[in-house]
Amino acid sequence: MNTVEGILESFVTADTISNLKIKTELGEFYCLVLETPQTADYIKVGKKYEK
Repeated sequence: MNTVEGILESFVTADTISNLKIKTELGEFYCLVLETPQTADYIKVGKKYEK
């Protein structure tokens, strides 16, 4: 499986869905997750995602 490192730039939450904007060296990615900042500690601006 391919992986890409990125940093969470911003997010928008509505009800129980969050739209995350992640900046990578390849460009910006957007991801929908069925979590909110209150239910998932990984939704924080500036959080680095890597694998």
